[in-house]
Amino acid sequence: MVSQEVIALAFLLPDVATLEIVSRNSTGTVGMIKAVSSAGVEVVLRGETFRSRTKIPSAWFELVSVQN
Repeated sequence: MVSQEVIALAFLLPDVATLEIVSRNSTGTVGMIKAVSSAGVEVVLRGETFRSRTKIPSAWFELVSVQN
């Protein structure tokens, strides 16, 4: 699991209100992923860039909602 703080840093945003997988590659890995801040700023990253910045082991992942 990756914290919201780490995700926001990966996208160079102050916070992340929504996160969406925009596309997948033919192998099933994330091609593009989009974050939107609470101020409405949208940033799209390549899946491999997101993987590298968040230190997750693979660009093959799903998003799940976690309620506090």
